[in-house]
Amino acid sequence: MLLKANAHVNVKENSHGGTPLGWAVYGWDNPSPDFKNSKYVEVLEHLVGASAVVDWAWIESANRGALAARLRADTGMMTALTR
Repeated sequence: MLLKANAHVNVKENSHGGTPLGWAVYGWDNPSPDFKNSKYVEVLEHLVGASAVVDWAWIESANRGALAARLRADTGMMTALTR
């Protein structure tokens, strides 16, 4: 939806300073029980393909726990993030 509307892919929202890519990673790591069959990999592929910046400092920050390790263990997510 964002890409179809030509939205800036690296814009930060005001509440938490998150980007669309950051929120997609957060949603992948904190899925809602009602959100089955989510397409996080495809979302990340589209965002990265549209020049979204992967903020590894945020991903690897201490308050993210083991998020970086979980991402690195998921080949689909890593492929999407490192295209």
